Amino acid sequence: MQYLRKSALIIVVLLLVFVFASTSQVSADDDVAPSYGTWQYGVSYLLWYCDFDVPALEQAFLTAQSDWDSTSTPIGFEYESIYHQVVGWDYMSSDGFNGYTYPSWSGGYISHAYLWLNWTYLQNDSSNQRRNTAGHEWGHVFGLAEWYGVVDLMNPELADGDRENYYVPSQYDIAGINAIY
Repeated sequence: MQYLRKSALIIVVLLLVFVFASTSQVSADDDVAPSYGTWQYGVSYLLWYCDFDVPALEQAFLTAQSDWDSTSTPIGFEYESIYHQVVGWDYMSSDGFNGYTYPSWSGGYISHAYLWLNWTYLQNDSSNQRRNTAGHEWGHVFGLAEWYGVVDLMNPELADGDRENYYVPSQYDIAGINAIY
């Protein structure tokens, strides 16, 4: 009897995990990229600064920023060397990531973000692939989450060939930004 109760409990737990996992994932059928948070006062005037040692990564950072700035979203930027909300840096590590974004939170909103690009992995990539990585990380800066199941800028599992061709925000990324701001 105790075995049956234990088995039933395991089945219930597995069903709950399955239900949660299937409802929390975003599929390719959805129209907008998912988000994980927002900036309290929007993204129309983000103060940024970058300090890259590698010119190719600085170029990827700036080009991806321009790609986002030219979309039909409320995104806008202002360079600021003293007080800034977004900082871009490069680093070298065998951590398994081409880049990452670290947001800081205040009152439930994103208040600052650090965008890092990893030269260890990006040094052998093309400029478009580096631009894809930088654009993906900028998407996180704005609050977009990872998006699996679509060939899209916010999909972290794109093959190198796809990263070569998908390096600007897609209609789904743009819709995601417009949905949260």
